[in-house]
Amino acid sequence: MYGTIEPMTNPERSPTRQPEPAATRHPGACSISAQALGTVRAGPVHTRLHTLWHSLKRRVAVRLLPSAALALLAALPVAAAPPHGAGRHCPGPTLRFQALAPGLWWLPAAPGDANAINRGQVSNLVLAVQGRRVWLLGSGPSPAFGGALACHIRQRWGLAATDVISPWPHPSLVLGVAGLEHAQAQAPTQQPPLRHWAHADVASAMRLRCAGCAQRLRVQLADAASDMGSADPVRAPQQLLHGSQGRLGPWRWWLLSRGEGFPVTVWQWQQTPLLIAPGLLWDAGAPDARDADIQTLAQSTRQLHQLPQLHQLPQSRQLRQLHPMHLGRPMPPGPAGRASTSVAAPPTAAPPTLRWLGEQGPPGPARQPATHLLYWYELVAAVRTAQAQGALETDAAPPVAHRPANDPQHALNWQRAWRQVEAEALVRSLR
Repeated sequence: MYGTIEPMTNPERSPTRQPEPAATRHPGACSISAQALGTVRAGPVHTRLHTLWHSLKRRVAVRLLPSAALALLAALPVAAAPPHGAGRHCPGPTLRFQALAPGLWWLPAAPGDANAINRGQVSNLVLAVQGRRVWLLGSGPSPAFGGALACHIRQRWGLAATDVISPWPHPSLVLGVAGLEHAQAQAPTQQPPLRHWAHADVASAMRLRCAGCAQRLRVQLADAASDMGSADPVRAPQQLLHGSQGRLGPWRWWLLSRGEGFPVTVWQWQQTPLLIAPGLLWDAGAPDARDADIQTLAQSTRQLHQLPQLHQLPQSRQLRQLHPMHLGRPMPPGPAGRASTSVAAPPTAAPPTLRWLGEQGPPGPARQPATHLLYWYELVAAVRTAQAQGALETDAAPPVAHRPANDPQHALNWQRAWRQVEAEALVRSLR
């Protein structure tokens, strides 16, 4: 391919010739024959000619590289640039964020209860990016999950979580803060301190209940219990909110309740027609009444449609017809036999469609609070009817509000409603 140099006739004076390194050869370059320039015989000037010849070969080869090769070389710095965190394997489960709105994503929850397979991630998590500020609504069920969450945020957005909100005292939403803090401390570059937010009532309930909840979750995780670590996984919020409603940065929030000692907060990101109501709404199966007072849970569900900004968004006709009443008692009649209501009529212009994101399941339609409220209403009414007919608590729960009788969560709700209605009847009899 390349031209050669004939050896000298006197081997004792012939300098040792090293083979050309493979790295200096340029496939695809033009070949130049030494014979075209005349055979160069070694002599006193051989060394200089030898050096000049190889320098010439390299210069010509580089200048005559094919254009495609040059284009490839030019593209290498861009093509080889890795994404944030590329090449690193994040620990724990693979997290797949799904878009909700510009700058807003959610991490879908596994249905049902915590176990070793879902590793306790049974509550929807929401992530919002505002410039270099990253908000998390919920942190996950364990320190290991929080560490995985921090890693995935670094890989996808090249950022670190700056603010985390604990929306209600539920272990699958609040025990990942320890992992987020640890990941931040181990980051190669200094990160701003993680701000942990919660309503003061939620923070108080976490101090009272989270230690026991963490132990119960550890048992549920079984083979995945190591995710909880050996230290206490509970981190108390340091940034507290007060009042019944307010704003936090780009968020708007409201305080509601599932019952005494179980406050919940509802959230809206900027002006998106999406409200996030963990602990109050479910789109997968029957809603969950565990640790809740059903009367209070129903009242909070009703309040969802009374939030101030909802007067500017379309509401469910079914929900507008419901009158504030005690569950299980007849609704007072309104005009033309319809239930009276003080809710303002929806605007004539068609605004964006309202959606709800609850504890589990994908975003639901505007009528979701109405369907939940009707479920609680019919559940309590069915329990009262069954007790009046002499039925037993252990009898199978009938289907209620289109919820199948074999829904495991509906069966648990039936038992809880039974005991609460029974206690209510006992209190009335003692008056």
